[in-house]
Amino acid sequence: MKRWIGISVACVALVVVAGKQVQAEIITTSFTGTVINPLPYAGTTGIGTFSYDDAGLTGIGPEIVAAPSGLMIDFTIFGQTFTQLDDIQYNAFPQLTLLEGVPDYLDFVIDEISTPIDEPNVLAIRVQSDLTPDGLGGYTADVNLVITPEPSTYAGLLGIIGVSLLAYGWRRRKQAV
Repeated sequence: MKRWIGISVACVALVVVAGKQVQAEIITTSFTGTVINPLPYAGTTGIGTFSYDDAGLTGIGPEIVAAPSGLMIDFTIFGQTFTQLDDIQYNAFPQLTLLEGVPDYLDFVIDEISTPIDEPNVLAIRVQSDLTPDGLGGYTADVNLVITPEPSTYAGLLGIIGVSLLAYGWRRRKQAV
């Protein structure tokens, strides 16, 4: 009789322990990033994926997953692929914010300073955007670019400075008389 009680207790304990085991899972989700700014590149799209391990997540409230805790990103735009290692502040970033266990915001910045960008005139690619479900199991994100100013911008700036200096000199000369 004691033997059956021992076996019964062991079975119940096994069921309770097995029921409480957390199954870690790598979640991989696709996203499409569309350049919204500046105009010469507006409408250009890139495709990518982000992956993270959900083992330490509760699915309650806002939670942040960063590169050191397992966030992986692959993003291809302008024919060039960038990963989480290309983020200008790698280790602290990139970051994925989850709200109630659902991807909500992606913060991923590639800068020419740390990673060569093959597209001429593009100095930085910023995917700092809310994630919107695309209806196909993935997400869409906005992408902003930092580009080098065109030479006409410098010419305009020099023109404004030149006119300002001429006006200043004319005014000083008029006050001296």
